[in-house]
Amino acid sequence: MDKPGLFGIEYSTHDFSEERSWGKNVFTNAFPTSLACYINHKGLKVNYLSIEDGEIVVSDISVPELFSIDPEKTNIRYEFEARHEPFRKYLGDSLEKIDLVISKANIEDLGTSKQCRPLEIKFTVLPDSNTAKKDEEDWGCELVIRPPTIPYLACSLAESLGSDLENQISSLLDFEWWDLPDEDKEEIQLVLNRVVRNMETSQTPFILQAVWRTGGQSPDLSESCLDVFAWSNAALVQFFTEQGGHRTLSASARLARILVDIARHGKSDWNVVAKDHPNTGQGGKAFAFNGSRTQPYMRCDSLRSPRIGKMEISSIILGNGQKLLKPERRFDASLYFNAGGIFPGTDDQSH
Repeated sequence: MDKPGLFGIEYSTHDFSEERSWGKNVFTNAFPTSLACYINHKGLKVNYLSIEDGEIVVSDISVPELFSIDPEKTNIRYEFEARHEPFRKYLGDSLEKIDLVISKANIEDLGTSKQCRPLEIKFTVLPDSNTAKKDEEDWGCELVIRPPTIPYLACSLAESLGSDLENQISSLLDFEWWDLPDEDKEEIQLVLNRVVRNMETSQTPFILQAVWRTGGQSPDLSESCLDVFAWSNAALVQFFTEQGGHRTLSASARLARILVDIARHGKSDWNVVAKDHPNTGQGGKAFAFNGSRTQPYMRCDSLRSPRIGKMEISSIILGNGQKLLKPERRFDASLYFNAGGIFPGTDDQSH
């Protein structure tokens, strides 16, 4: 009998034949990764939000380009919740973990595998609660960015800009970086937006975002229910700096401060930056935007009708791995699925 596993993931920091590797925090990173491998195996590309002619567009990118390595031709080690060591030159010991690091696997000694690409992973439901009552063509999904994503984004931008970094952010070098007033933070956002609009040839993939589609706010999966999007580092910055509002000012200040430190000194200290520029996002988030904000940017055929059907999930989750899943127990969900046994005249929703 085949062992539980996920399509395309042979070498990993998690052993998916073991029950402990199917918890929520692991699965929500591992399944989108496996889905990308499956899409690649089918000869499809990933939907790619990137900069073209100064604007965010949805084009496509191959999974080998997304991963910086071809999963069909090369052994990959998927390092979940890992540090991308090449960025240590920028952040030193303040380098935190990111959702996934793609590495070229050294089969003889997996610990010495060569790291190729760090990726933030999102696994988002379509539609979110904000767009569920709209027409289906206007459905969108939430995008949440955590504070530790900001230093990784800064390092990614520094790598993309290379020796041109100082020139591109020259107008930020003379800012007084303590106790920044909001008007300075707004100016910082404008500068960042201007910089990334010119990164069409140097941008790189940064976020892997899988979407799963349901019938409105019902938990029932749509027949066409899964797809993968990717965001470039430049597109992500352009997106959140265009949204405006107080919630993105802190993230912009933190991002710019790290870039200025790198331009001046070759490195930064995330712990110092986070202390000097307190996070203003709600619930410990750097920022979050609902589907009404993301949908105009992500709008495409794949968002309206995801390309992977729900019956294909059995080709992605292998060896009855679904039996090892440990969904969160929530009282509202239990009521929803057991309504018929509690409330007179109400049918269970479990079908």
